[in-house]
Amino acid sequence: MNPILERISVDPDVCFGKPCIRGTRIWVSMILDLLADRVSIEDILAEYPQLTREDVQAAIAYNNQEIKSRSRSGDLTSYTGMFGDSFEKRIGLLAQLIGDSHHSSLGVYKERLLKKIIAESIPKRYDVATGFVLFPKIELEDVGEEELRIVDAIKLGWCPHELSRQLDLIVFDSHTYPLLFRDEDFVVVRPESVRAIIEVKGELNHKETDDAVDLFVDYAQKWQRCQSFYKSQFLPLMRKPAMLLMAWAVYIDPKGKLGTDGKRLRRRIVKRYKSQVCKVELSDFPLLRAACIYGDCIVSDCVDGDEYGYKTT
Repeated sequence: MNPILERISVDPDVCFGKPCIRGTRIWVSMILDLLADRVSIEDILAEYPQLTREDVQAAIAYNNQEIKSRSRSGDLTSYTGMFGDSFEKRIGLLAQLIGDSHHSSLGVYKERLLKKIIAESIPKRYDVATGFVLFPKIELEDVGEEELRIVDAIKLGWCPHELSRQLDLIVFDSHTYPLLFRDEDFVVVRPESVRAIIEVKGELNHKETDDAVDLFVDYAQKWQRCQSFYKSQFLPLMRKPAMLLMAWAVYIDPKGKLGTDGKRLRRRIVKRYKSQVCKVELSDFPLLRAACIYGDCIVSDCVDGDEYGYKTT
């Protein structure tokens, strides 16, 4: 075993069991993402003072040596591992204190805690908030003499545009791209700054699943139109954002029947995508990466853009 790999820790009770730099909650994958974004090692060390150059080298070595046969459970365990016992205890205590009569308050508190946990786990260059994404657009006949002014308008957010639907949680690069609007934890951001969007549901059933997929498809279609516009203006292209669905629980009807489970959730996601998106469109389409039910299961890779298809098993 390469001695430098001793700097990597895989603990099922920490961060989903994802490989981390030992003694921290800094994911190996986060370091690799930063390197892929051409962030220098020096800048990484400046953002993460607890890291050393050897830690970054260990992340690279681990990635090179990672075996493909690793089980899914090694990557994606229960949410309890990431959130920790303190999260469970705080949620449980609040639920006991306020009871069912203030269920919405509990939901708001859960979302705030989730936002805090994400913020503590991502690099300093990123931020997390709720709000909208503004997608610049313009009609073809408007391109020409106005081209230079269009580019300037895009930078300032004044270009003709369309908005995403309101997003529960947006993870965005606040270091590289200026915000268009911010009021505490509510933002309007540019699409190129977005790294992930997370839709949060209280109790998941088929209707809530459909609503989430509809939101992701709407976002992806606007993202595609904006990407085409950027290409026409020879502007830097955008990265596809990760799309994640998180549910705190499964809906249980008055007869005690569960509103969904892992298998039904996967099939429902595929069915909803099939009704709105052709297979040939999937290769350049931001897709739902994973749907997670807290303390229950994680359903991932339902829709595969590389294979132009859907997976139901």
